[in-house]
Amino acid sequence: MDKRIDELTKLVEELKAANVLWGKKWVACGDSFTEGDFRDSPETELTFTEGLYAGKKKVYPFFIGRRNHMEVVNEAKCGSTITDLGTRKDSFSIERYKLIPKDADYITLCFGINDDERHQNSPIGKIEDTDNTTFYGAWNIVLEYLITNYPYAKIGIIVTNGCAFPHTEAMRRVARKWAIPYLDIAGDYQVPMMHRVEEKTEACETVKKLRMQQFVVLPSNPHPSIKAHEYESTFIENWLRSL
Repeated sequence: MDKRIDELTKLVEELKAANVLWGKKWVACGDSFTEGDFRDSPETELTFTEGLYAGKKKVYPFFIGRRNHMEVVNEAKCGSTITDLGTRKDSFSIERYKLIPKDADYITLCFGINDDERHQNSPIGKIEDTDNTTFYGAWNIVLEYLITNYPYAKIGIIVTNGCAFPHTEAMRRVARKWAIPYLDIAGDYQVPMMHRVEEKTEACETVKKLRMQQFVVLPSNPHPSIKAHEYESTFIENWLRSL
C-alpha cells in the first residue's frame, strides 16, 4: 500500500513538473471583460461554489487558475481605461500598474474597450509618447515599468474583442515596439471567434450574429457571459503557456 502511494505521489509530482503553469502566480489586469460584469444575468450561479476560488466570479482567469492550481490575482476593474483622462482615479496607468505584486510570474494586460471612440475616446497620440494622457503614452509608461521592474515575469497583451480600431491597431504596434507577445482576439482568424468582433471582415454576418446571441450576458448587457469566459479560457490558457 505504501509503495502504491509513493508511486501515485511521484506521478502527481511529474504531472506538476510537466505543467508550466502549475502553482504560478498570475496577475490578470484589465477592465470588465476580465473582472466580469454579470448584471441581470439569467445564470443562477455566478461564482464558483467549491474548490479553489470558491466565491469568485466565473471569469476566464479563475477558470484557468482552477485547472492549473495557480495563484490568480484578478486586478481588473469594470469601466477602466489604461489612459489617464482625468475622469477616473482607477485608470491603470495612474498607479495600479505599480501595485502588481513583485512575485508575479505572469502578467496579462487586457485594456482598450473603455479607451476607444465609442466610450471614453482616449486620444491615440503618437507611438513615441511618454505622457499617460494619450493611449500610446499610457502603454509606453506601463510596459517600460513592467519590463524594468518585473524582468523575469512573463508579460502578455490581450487585444480584446469589444474594442474598436484604431485602438486595437495601436495595441499591436506598441506590443511590437516593446517585443511583448499578444493574443489578438479582435483580428486573428486563428483565435476562435468571440462576440463584438469587427475586424475579422471576412467573417460572415451570420457567425457574428450567432456569437452575439451565444456569448453575451443579455442583449441589454453585452459583456461576456459565463459561457463566454469558460470558452475563451481554453485558448487564453494555451497562449499563456507560450509566453
